Amino acid sequence: MSSDTFPEVQQGLSSIELLTKTLALWLRNIKSYVIIAGIPLAMFVVLQAIVGYSMYGSLDTTLFASDIGALLTKILNGILFPEINDSNYSVILGVSAVFVFLGLVVAAFVAGSIVKFALDDLTKGAPSVEYSISSGFSNLAAMLVIQLLIGVIWGICLSPGQTMMVYGVYTEDYQIMINGLSLYIVFGIIAIILLTRIITSPVFIVAFRQNPTESIHSSFALTRGKVVHIVVGWTLLLVVLFIIDFTISSFLSVVGSVIGAETASLIVTILTNLLLGPVMYVFLTLVYADLVTRPDNTRDG
Repeated sequence: MSSDTFPEVQQGLSSIELLTKTLALWLRNIKSYVIIAGIPLAMFVVLQAIVGYSMYGSLDTTLFASDIGALLTKILNGILFPEINDSNYSVILGVSAVFVFLGLVVAAFVAGSIVKFALDDLTKGAPSVEYSISSGFSNLAAMLVIQLLIGVIWGICLSPGQTMMVYGVYTEDYQIMINGLSLYIVFGIIAIILLTRIITSPVFIVAFRQNPTESIHSSFALTRGKVVHIVVGWTLLLVVLFIIDFTISSFLSVVGSVIGAETASLIVTILTNLLLGPVMYVFLTLVYADLVTRPDNTRDG
């Protein structure tokens, strides 16, 4: 693929353009993105709330871990600091494991669907919701491997620091908290670098039908020397998404006293997943288009 394949991306993009173009692509097809990815992501949140409420009378979706990093933190806390666990630890851990698996499946489906839609939007200008959903199912197994790898990278890099911080808060030992935070930051940077190198793997799976191993190799080749450029664009996008999330949260906090804080928090989580959930997948597709159209593109194969 070249600049001719991506008429809206000529000779690469700056980090600011990565941000503005991602938002433009998302907004012009926001209804389709909500249908393809927002609804599955929001339904996952609703399921968490239903299970939490039926078991413990709580709508707090953070009661159970829904990603590998959070699950590893719970496991490490249970092994290293059993005194801080409550009586429902085993049950919560078991339900969390189920939610982690379901979350990976949902994320894999969303990745395959959104990447297909965004690619068709950039190349053909006529993306199809139906074909995108079909792509989500047909690429589910390969995407599941990539999502698992992403989760493992986050989990291994971040859970030790998180565990130390949790224990530091529980014991009120601020030195442990600081050490945990330092560990979290150092290994968080390592995780970001690794994830940046594999960020375009889903595109290679969808566009070229590569298997996970081939897609990771291709992504490493394509992103070589471009880590800072991608991270800057990624950071700018996260800042914008945070502002949008904060705005939604602030608005609903006004009515929190009427509908309850937990209910308001649940609505915020549902809305942010419904609207913002697809954005990162649009971004990684645009990163691929950006890098592949650059004159210094060094992708192997």
